[in-house]
Amino acid sequence: MVLLSLTLSCSKGLREQRSECPSAFVMDFSGVSEDVESLDLWIVNSESGEVLHCGRVVPYNYSNPMKLQLKRGLYSWYLWGGVGKATEVVSQQTESVALKKRENLSADSLWFAKGTVDARGEETIVESAVLAKEFINCKFRLRGGLLAGETLQLICYGTTVGYSMEGALMGGVSHTLVEGLQGSDGICETEFRLMRQSAYKGLKLTLLISKPQGNPATLAEIKLGEILKEIGYDMMGELRDIDFTVDASLGLLTINVKDWNQTYDVNIEF
Repeated sequence: MVLLSLTLSCSKGLREQRSECPSAFVMDFSGVSEDVESLDLWIVNSESGEVLHCGRVVPYNYSNPMKLQLKRGLYSWYLWGGVGKATEVVSQQTESVALKKRENLSADSLWFAKGTVDARGEETIVESAVLAKEFINCKFRLRGGLLAGETLQLICYGTTVGYSMEGALMGGVSHTLVEGLQGSDGICETEFRLMRQSAYKGLKLTLLISKPQGNPATLAEIKLGEILKEIGYDMMGELRDIDFTVDASLGLLTINVKDWNQTYDVNIEF
């Protein structure tokens, strides 16, 4: 009886010790494109909200998995790609992390993935990073409308100011400013990026002409969000890049959405 009691006592002690051992967590980045310039990984305790890990994965390590030891428990992980100079990371070491767009700058090429980890057992947990595109590349072209010595200023009023760490959109008015654009052979063109937009209403483009003397004059105001909603562009789905062409002589806006193979003509007033 003494021997049996001792054996049971030792087994119980071993189980308790093993239950306190950390679980192995592996994040696989092999599916991430080299076009994603950077990756920032947050791991958060689902019960306490404590940020247990926050680190950057450099591009040349995408082929190598990241291995971490986690104390037994439940966790959430959030992976953001492409965070650069146009994105301000706020409260980086707390559970209220936010990624905010810097005013007037074209948005960064952001990518996002998230998942949950049950680290209550002894087995190794492996998660694969599958990123969703969180930006829209916009190509803009103006035909006519500029005289010699004049330049074009483009202001895009957005409806998203940033994201929470968990990927929720933060609504509000943001601005993207492109100025000093000059025409060549009657064509003026530029590119800019938008975040995923939280609403169609309020998303608009304002075109201003700057003359050598005097204040800029409004050439056109385009209710871009309402137009995109009308043609069926899904802001909550897979984000597709957009080409805009404004013909000042015809008062016409032509929109081409990548991979849709369709163009849409919209009359606008100057």
